[in-house]
Amino acid sequence: MKGWRKKHPSLFLLFACYVLCLLAAVLVGLGQFAYNRVLYQNGTLETVRLTAADFTLQQMEPMEGGFLTTGGDPQMILTDTERRVDTVRTKMRYRTEPLVETAFYAKPGEPYSVRRMVYAQQRGQDRVYELPAGGRQGLRIDPDSAAGNLLWVDEVILNERRPFYRFFIPSATEGAVLLAGPALLAGGIALCRQGLGALKGRKGVPRND
Repeated sequence: MKGWRKKHPSLFLLFACYVLCLLAAVLVGLGQFAYNRVLYQNGTLETVRLTAADFTLQQMEPMEGGFLTTGGDPQMILTDTERRVDTVRTKMRYRTEPLVETAFYAKPGEPYSVRRMVYAQQRGQDRVYELPAGGRQGLRIDPDSAAGNLLWVDEVILNERRPFYRFFIPSATEGAVLLAGPALLAGGIALCRQGLGALKGRKGVPRND
């Protein structure tokens, strides 16, 4: 290992940065898992089963026992703004498969934003949304992104405990950071080393007075 390190210092630095970042990601996942389980243990996060009546509906009109989307941005806003949510499972049926399904979270009084948005994950016939492990207040579900679709809301389940391994699966953004971050870190360290080496070399040059 020492010989390889001397022969390929740049590759060794890159490898070390990837290992450190991976270890950091594992530690973060462990911390999120522990925090999440504490919140379930003390009752901050509680599993509940809801219906459409527990939401304020926008651009969704009752029809045929379900709801007709009347605009391009149908929304289901949880009326209980004090409830903390970390996972959402929706059991819905559609006349036409929806284009995009998303969920938003925000602090009370804050507007919903794409910066605090998660996409649905298909789990059998259900859709699952995973919010930050510590849970968030303020939940909005966008069950579709098109007008004229008919959907039936059978049940919405909040705060089902996610499996242990889910805390170690990065999102698309986190995955991009894990791929590019170590390389950028290694490049920054290499530049700093070169700068320090050049500075030391300049100090070591004798003056001609």
